[in-house]
Amino acid sequence: MKKSIIALALVVASVSAIGQGTVQFANLGVGINAPVTIDSLAGPKGAAGYMAQLALDVGGSLTPVGAAASFIGAGAPGYFSGGVVTVSQVAPGASATFRVFAWDSTAGAATTYAAALTAWGSGLTHGGWSVPVTIVTGGLGNPATFPAALTGLQPWATTVPEPSTIALGILGVGALLLRRRK
Repeated sequence: MKKSIIALALVVASVSAIGQGTVQFANLGVGINAPVTIDSLAGPKGAAGYMAQLALDVGGSLTPVGAAASFIGAGAPGYFSGGVVTVSQVAPGASATFRVFAWDSTAGAATTYAAALTAWGSGLTHGGWSVPVTIVTGGLGNPATFPAALTGLQPWATTVPEPSTIALGILGVGALLLRRRK
């Protein structure tokens, strides 16, 4: 009987030791309103075709957690909702710092976070990082607390690369030469 009680106690202790924090991966909700703006010459645009990835920030080292989320699109431009993300590296109820990377998934077919970072680093796609936000993760207790919202996340802008001035100048000179021939 004693062995059974000790075994049960060890199982309970080991299960609680591997608890994982939870985060509600969205930029709109109770206490949060942080739309992503895409800047261009035409002005701010909606974020249809964009994706976002939650990343755990430990001393400047970023580790993606959960799956990438698609932006909602025309119904709510600039907003994404990736659902509840389990953060295995953080205990429930512990403080952790997160950042969100948003990118254009249509440019260069960068539909994964890894591909997007590679394309972004080489200038083939546009995207950008949010400022870091530190929160206390959910999932603590029995029953577990609700997932933590990304409270404190601030709106941010990604920049759309526009045609260079030289390319526009070449097009202008070409148009003038065509007009002069007529």
